[in-house]
Parts: sequence; C-alpha cells; structure tokens
Amino acid sequence: SSGINAEYGVTGKKSGGKDDDRSEAVCPSGYVPKECYVAGGSVGQKSDGAYVIHDTCFAVNSHKGNGVRAKALCASNPHMENPCNGPSLPRYYSHKEHSVSVSLSCPVGYEELSCILHCPWVNKIAGKGADQYGVMKGSCSVSGCNKWCRLSIMCKLNMEADEYAATVCPSCEGYMCGEGEECTMEDTTGSGSFKPTCKARQTGCDDNDRCGDNGVCVPVGSNDYSCNCNADFEYNRLIGTCLPIHTLWTTVLGEEAIGDEAVSSAVCPEGQKVMRCHTYGAPTASDGVTIENSGSQCVARASHALSYSIRAVAYCGGRSAMRDPCTGDEIYSTEYRMDAALSPSIECPSGYIMASCAFHSPYTQFMTEAAKAQISSISSVQPDA
Repeated sequence: SSGINAEYGVTGKKSGGKDDDRSEAVCPSGYVPKECYVAGGSVGQKSDGAYVIHDTCFAVNSHKGNGVRAKALCASNPHMENPCNGPSLPRYYSHKEHSVSVSLSCPVGYEELSCILHCPWVNKIAGKGADQYGVMKGSCSVSGCNKWCRLSIMCKLNMEADEYAATVCPSCEGYMCGEGEECTMEDTTGSGSFKPTCKARQTGCDDNDRCGDNGVCVPVGSNDYSCNCNADFEYNRLIGTCLPIHTLWTTVLGEEAIGDEAVSSAVCPEGQKVMRCHTYGAPTASDGVTIENSGSQCVARASHALSYSIRAVAYCGGRSAMRDPCTGDEIYSTEYRMDAALSPSIECPSGYIMASCAFHSPYTQFMTEAAKAQISSISSVQPDA
C-alpha cells in the first residue's frame, strides 16, 4: 500500500528454538504496529505469546517450541497538535505493563484496537483469556499470573482536535501549562466563549509578608508586587512595605542587612533625633529595633530566619530643650526610655505622653504566638499591649 494511510504487514524472521527466543517484526520508519500476534498461532503450546515495544512486535518461543514468527500490521503514525497544550498526539499509541495482575485501557480520546498477552510460563497461559495468536478476547486485563504476565495494548486516536479539546480539557483541569505558567479561563475572541489559556504565573506575592499587618500584597507583572496599605500608612517602594504617613520629619533608611543579628543603622542628620524607629518583617525576618547613640540612631537587627533583607527606618526631627518650670532642670521635648526583661514595661515621665513604643528581642524564635501577636510588622507595640 502507499499514501499517508498506508498499512504494511511485516513478518519477523523465525526465532531460535530455545525457551524465550524471540522473533521481531519491525515496522518501517514512521510506522508502528496496530496489530501484533504470533503468526500461525500456538500460544499456550509452542509460544509464550507476544508484546509490543515502540515500532516492534515480538513473538516469544516457549520451552516446547521449535521457533516462532512475529506478525505485525504496521500503520503510518503522524502526530496531531495537542489542543490541550501538551505533547503532540500520535495517531497510534501502545503501552505495556507486567505484574501478577494487569489491567490496561486507552487514554481518553483513543479507542482500543488490540490487546495481547505474553507469559513466560507457557503452561500457565490457559484460562487467561488469550486466543492461539496471543490476542486477548474481552477486556485487556489478566490476574492470577505465575510471578507475572505482560499485556500490551494498541490504541488509535478517534477524535478531531475540537472534540478532543471539548472532552479532555474543557477547563483548566485538563489543560497543560509549562513551568512558571498557570491556566486561566479567558475569552480570547470576545465571543463570550471562555477557554483555557496559559499565562505567566505571578510570583510576587508568593510567601511574601513584606507588606506586613498594615497592608495587603498586590501582584505586579510576573514577579513583582506592591502593597495596598491601611489608612494612615503608605507604600514605600524603596523598602517594599507599608510605613506610617508623616509630613513633619526626615526619613532616613539604613543599609540592607540579613543574617542572625546583622545590623542596619539609620543615622539622623546632624541636629536631629529619632522621632520614630521602624523596620519591617518583625518579629520573623527582623528581631526588632532599638534607638541608640543618645537618640540619633535607629538600629534594626535581622533574625536567624534569613527570610529576606531588612532595613532600619528612622523618622528624624528636631528635639528642643527647655527648662522645667518646677525644678529648673533642663528637659527635652522628646524623651527616650528603655526596659529589658522577660516581661518589660515602660511608662513615660510625668507630663509626657507615649508617642511610640519600639520592640527588640534577640530571641524572637522562642517567643510564644501570643507574644508575637503583640508586635506589629514594623516593630512597634501598642502602648496598652
């Protein structure tokens, strides 16, 4: 025969006469077996049966035989583009398995053409459902084999592309996308008909807590993000988190730091002091902040978690001096207090109100969940916490 739908019968050379000697019927290039069997029969007597691997049909001689021949009906095997975005679909497909019990079926979109049996113990073939050529009659399944039986199934694609897509991948569940992609249902033609479509998977918000508890992560592009911040907070793109809005002070950022107890320091300009001291990722990526160097420096320390780099953020402003009208002592518009203990507590001096309360602990990994819940992601504590 000739042409794209050509089929060829191929008979292998006679095998040797020893047990398990094989005859091979090899299809021409671009062709595969749609049928495979033992020529002349004798399965269960002189032959152990037949099986298929790729383009070759094998027939196996038994210990009672004196040589067998494999017979294959070979068919052209063009491939169809897969409408479900997977590997191209061959017109013909074969598969084999061996075990004590085997059951095979064709993939969705394919119909069964033939199923054949191979059992190395010829005396155990009787009753397994195969005819004298090794072809299974009925279902492509076998059980109760002595050690193992091998089944080979041959299938043919029986759907055109549109029908295959409607059957196999009408939704994203059956649609195949590559690494770094995800499937979404899209109306690509504007007709109101939604079909599975692969798009680059957005990873900017994957395992990303940098917006903290004062904002929500918003994907941007394929791997970037932004933050929708709560009222009184704004997104700072330089450090990628939500910070309190202010209009009075100078913002100073420390260098990036990562690694247990790694330090980021934000130093206020000369003549200014720290009015607020923040970081981000507390109390996981960061162990918190301290105000140092007589109030001129905001210091953030990274934690053991190594989640991502952190930075100190200082809001700097003027700190004016005045005389206490009661004592005559020099006092300042801003005072700093610190306490370190298992359960620290701070109160402001008489006549002052608490404007902010900053947190730091070198042992954040040992804090209870209840304790962590009192710490905001910018490393502050509510005055009444």
